[in-house]
Amino acid sequence: MVRKIRIVILLLIMIAAAIGAWYFFADTESDEAHLRRVLSEIVLNITKRDGDGTTSNLIHSKALPGYFTSPCHVSLGGYVDSGDFTSESITNNSMRIRSMFRSLSPAIKDLYLEIAPDGKTATADFAASIRGVLNNGEEAEGIRDLRCKMVKQDGKWKVGAVNIREVLEK
Repeated sequence: MVRKIRIVILLLIMIAAAIGAWYFFADTESDEAHLRRVLSEIVLNITKRDGDGTTSNLIHSKALPGYFTSPCHVSLGGYVDSGDFTSESITNNSMRIRSMFRSLSPAIKDLYLEIAPDGKTATADFAASIRGVLNNGEEAEGIRDLRCKMVKQDGKWKVGAVNIREVLEK
């Protein structure tokens, strides 16, 4: 009887180990889901809540470069300087911008993803909105149609360029 219990426990442990190994080694996340997650995490790291201090500012600003290639071309029309940004300049600009606000709430709407047939590049078109309260109490908000050129590096999707999307009006 004791031997049967040991065999059953051993089999359960082996099954659990096999399931764990399958989840660990199998990349079950689709490219589209990965791209959506990356963009969501960028939004989370830009977000600043009223009362977030310097430590929170530093943690979120230091996390942002991991989502971008270095350099990354940025052209947002007046919000930040245009040009090629290194990881260090992304961190510095994030710290500077976050320190100007008490609270900052970005959002992505109408996301359209197009993944190249080779699976190495993708384009993300979306409406990006941002609302915030500056340190002086003034409210700020804006919306831009953006296009992100995404690149797969070492199995992870990263933003290679961010530009204002040209929208033709009828």
